[in-house]
Amino acid sequence: MTLRKRPSTALPTFLAALLIAAPLLALANPIPASDPTAEAGPGVAAWLEGDAERAARELASRTDPDGVLNRAVALLYAGELSAAEAELWALYEKQPRWMPALRWLARARGAAGSPVLEGTIEALLADSRADSRDFLWAGRLGLDGGDADRARVYLREAVAREKDLYLGWLWLGDAENALDRAGPARDAWLRARALHAGGDVLFRLGRSSLDVGRAEEGRRWLEDALATHEG
Repeated sequence: MTLRKRPSTALPTFLAALLIAAPLLALANPIPASDPTAEAGPGVAAWLEGDAERAARELASRTDPDGVLNRAVALLYAGELSAAEAELWALYEKQPRWMPALRWLARARGAAGSPVLEGTIEALLADSRADSRDFLWAGRLGLDGGDADRARVYLREAVAREKDLYLGWLWLGDAENALDRAGPARDAWLRARALHAGGDVLFRLGRSSLDVGRAEEGRRWLEDALATHEG
């Protein structure tokens, strides 16, 4: 979904779509196909319409953990980073063993560039309930922050936990490439291509072929990239 307003420092839209994983939608009741929002709970219709600000307003009176979490996530995607972090921190303090609170607190601190982000990431990834998407998110954050070594560690763990994670392999290749490890980078991109032959990975493969002097191979990869809908 495309939100009308989101943090400028937030993750790219395609990753956000994976990570958002619909806390709001989880609260929706079964809905007749004729009206997809008629029986939805507060904030759900606004969320589905891409209006995070309205979703947050509609959830303002909620004090239960799920309602607070949903409001905080809506605030995060509305660009209200301080408010979102404050709500999530308060929720986490009350329920330190509730994984969604820790997971979204980390997301909020990542979007805000919080000075305590590092410790939050460590706490999240050290939790036995951390999943492949947590490591994927941390890996992307490492790449965006210029820490390819750390990104590589996190992304290797992400694909070890979920072997068909396309973005995990794609970004692992990016991390390897940033570390001047051309062979492992190409191997990771080939794994990504086996899952989805999208323009992003085909372009990377084309560029890597050109970098090592395989011009004809590189040309074919780039032609394939241009032929995709992303191209």
